[in-house]
Amino acid sequence: MRAGPSPELKSCPVLLRRNDVSIFHESLLYSGKDWQGELEVPRRLDVRSICEVETPIRKASWIHPYPAKMLGEIAGSIVLSLRGHSKGESSPLLVDPMCGSGTTLLFGLCAGWSVRGFDANPLATLISKVKITHYDQRSLAESIRKLQTAILNLGKTDLVDLKESDEFGALDYWFWPSIIDEVARFRVSLEQISIPEKDRNFLLLAASSSIRPVSKADPEVVPPTISIKRKQSFGVGRPLSFLTTFRTRAERIKSALTSPTIRNLKRGYSGVKCLDARELDLEDGRADYVLMSPPYFTAHDYVRSVRLELLSLGMCSVEELHRLHKNTIGSVGTYGVCVSAFGLPKCDSIISKLGLRDERRGVMLWRYLQDMKEVLTECQRILKHNGSLVMVIGDSTSQGLKIPTAKLMIELCTSIGMRLRSVPVVNAIRSRGFMTRRNTTAAVIEDEWILHFTPYN
Repeated sequence: MRAGPSPELKSCPVLLRRNDVSIFHESLLYSGKDWQGELEVPRRLDVRSICEVETPIRKASWIHPYPAKMLGEIAGSIVLSLRGHSKGESSPLLVDPMCGSGTTLLFGLCAGWSVRGFDANPLATLISKVKITHYDQRSLAESIRKLQTAILNLGKTDLVDLKESDEFGALDYWFWPSIIDEVARFRVSLEQISIPEKDRNFLLLAASSSIRPVSKADPEVVPPTISIKRKQSFGVGRPLSFLTTFRTRAERIKSALTSPTIRNLKRGYSGVKCLDARELDLEDGRADYVLMSPPYFTAHDYVRSVRLELLSLGMCSVEELHRLHKNTIGSVGTYGVCVSAFGLPKCDSIISKLGLRDERRGVMLWRYLQDMKEVLTECQRILKHNGSLVMVIGDSTSQGLKIPTAKLMIELCTSIGMRLRSVPVVNAIRSRGFMTRRNTTAAVIEDEWILHFTPYN
């Protein structure tokens, strides 16, 4: 009997465009058997032809230009495919241990579920927290008014200590003096006013989305870079105003988060914490679903990409930024790392092949897989015995060698007691806004794999 979306998802603000969504359900989640096919022959689907996202949800998804967001249609298709809850049962709990900007959490709320997000990056947790918070338009308008009044009443002497701090000293290269002055005014004023904590988070989010546009960094390159092309565009007049940019973005984000569709979402037992995915603050067997898109090997340096926002708005000190970068999963740091065999054929083989081409890259891959094994073990711990772990992951290329990340994840999951539920789904990547080809031995990631696991019982 063919399975479809559960009844409580019929009013979900994620729309199904065609009936062939049932093919997605069966291939990813409802085959009811272990998949025994060849990994080289996954089922190829275009999620855009399966799932259509309503405008209010799409606008809420894009309240911040955080890099490498999960495509809304992928998150929507997965949520619609997962088993819902029957009448009288408690709302399922969806956990994203690497929630980034919170796309999966938002779509979990659309399904009427409780959601919990975790991320080690303070900016990511801020965005996710704001994205799933219920906001009142009047309260936000009053908080914005208070902030603007405080900024106008601020004296220059109030800014001296902050502008002489290490964080601001690290920003001189990236910003014009007038911008640094405006950012300092924002921060000092925000600390002075008395407003609800959730409104404070909202204002920080709007400010963080305004940092990059007023910096000297090239807007076409995700990691902050002052390119020759960018330098040539610098004029002799006054640069863009941070405070003007902030006001514009705050109004736009306020409109997105206070739309009727977003306001009416049930939040349930939901929240976001700034924690490493290897140490989740959840009891054993708590989660019905774990949905995540972990960092792709060598594909993106999240900490480097948002360091201007983190430092400008005081989300971390220079020392904390270095520590965050060092401890990030998939970090390029390899000093002092002692490599040992996994005892897994595919993992050990690809590490060896890459190490022969570049020893440092081989160590990086070993560390990435070791970190991911710890993450997956933690996910297995918090998952119910009949729960589902769904992973969105892409293969990559390093030193001209293709790294079959999806297959490696399957091998890692199998080694810790997780099994594939059915045939993996592959979706072609169309948007390349967050990807940069950094050197001739790298390559653009073409596809994303959607893998569904469940614990061995």
